[in-house]
Amino acid sequence: AGLSCSISWGTDNGTRLQVIADSLATTGGAIYIPPGCRFGTTTTTTLHSNIKVFGAGESSVIQSLSISGLSSNTGGWAFGTPAATTYTGTETSTPSNQIYHGYCFEDFTIDWSVNGYGGGGKFTFMVLARDIFINRVRMLAGYSAGGACAFAACDNFHVRDCYIENANVAVDCWQGCTRIHVTDNELVMGPNASSIINHNAININGVGAVYTNVEHTEQFSIQNNKIWLYGN
Repeated sequence: AGLSCSISWGTDNGTRLQVIADSLATTGGAIYIPPGCRFGTTTTTTLHSNIKVFGAGESSVIQSLSISGLSSNTGGWAFGTPAATTYTGTETSTPSNQIYHGYCFEDFTIDWSVNGYGGGGKFTFMVLARDIFINRVRMLAGYSAGGACAFAACDNFHVRDCYIENANVAVDCWQGCTRIHVTDNELVMGPNASSIINHNAININGVGAVYTNVEHTEQFSIQNNKIWLYGN
């Protein structure tokens, strides 16, 4: 449902992406990334609930250029929830707090390996959110320093059939996340050129409360992932 928009080839689309995302804040909708290389953004993009970002496959490419943190070791992200912009590290993972919901990312490439480094940046930084689906996305970093998919105080998220290369942490979960699903991914962990943090293909730090009347496989599912380890 909602509006479907596209971003332009060969230009900085940061402001445009945020304008499109804001236009979908109340209705929800989709942002389409056509084939070709788009110079992603010099700003992070904040997504409200019920938004899908999708492309035509590997040939739909967003290159993150100089997002704050994506060219250093301090953090930063390409797509995040509104709560990511005010993140303090004290958020509580409870259903009443997880007010952002209904996210889908699929069928495109995001490349933050420009100039040979990825910094501490993230592909997604989802905070206080639930019902998140990341499917068939290629995430490429220049070296392994920073997480690709980051979730803090989130519930019911799925990373499936993705290719993640040279991110220090391919899937990073903390602050009591619940119903975690990481399946059928290929994770290529390159050498840690930054020498600032250790490799974790999948990091789960502090699992939250178990839901009642929910099947075990719905609580926690890490399976069929192929992990390639290189370097130190």
